[in-house]
Amino acid sequence: MLHRDGVDPTPWRRGCSGRSPEEVWSLVRAADEQDGATFLVAAFCGLRMGEVVALAWREVDFPRRLILVRASYTQHRVDTPKSSSMRAVPMADPVAGALARLSQREGFTAEDDLAFPNEVGMHQNPKRLRARYKAAQDAAGLRPLSFHGLRHTFGTLAIGRADPVRVQHWMGHADLRTTMRYLHYRQRDDEADLLSQTFEENGVPKKVPNSAVQEPTRPDEPDLAVRGRS
Repeated sequence: MLHRDGVDPTPWRRGCSGRSPEEVWSLVRAADEQDGATFLVAAFCGLRMGEVVALAWREVDFPRRLILVRASYTQHRVDTPKSSSMRAVPMADPVAGALARLSQREGFTAEDDLAFPNEVGMHQNPKRLRARYKAAQDAAGLRPLSFHGLRHTFGTLAIGRADPVRVQHWMGHADLRTTMRYLHYRQRDDEADLLSQTFEENGVPKKVPNSAVQEPTRPDEPDLAVRGRS
């Protein structure tokens, strides 16, 4: 069953370095429209901060519900993403909705414009974005967590529904072993049922036959096999 905002409410586990969907929405509500959309893209699409800052409207494919990650803004310059490869990430409905609303603002909505610009339409200062993220975090009364932790939210949620290779592509991991760490947070509640079904399909009965169960010998009764040998 999906959350009312369209996010799978996978039970959150202690020790996860990301945020729960409920925490993400609290963060969004504590921010303005643009920063709220920024947080959603980081948390529900798994983009790194530099990738979010470099995102242009031409890379938001509404018809195909995809975000095309082609660039990253780091150290005051635009470069390729960390893995040096472009990728396409699905847009969940909450992300698509937030970006659609943002695209209706008065300025900076042309294809070559940045989706999340500063006041004059240029790349944001990452330090200032982090400061506003922390302010929203404090205003929402949330536990301290870095901006990068939003990306871990996506990895934790995605691995519960998709195979590791697909998640690797969405997150832009160069090494599959980096993606595999999220397997610790995969939903495991149905694994016993899965194995039971597999065993049943291969002829293993659901219940142990009575003949396979040995009745325990009462302490006050001698073992018959031993008594027969005496």
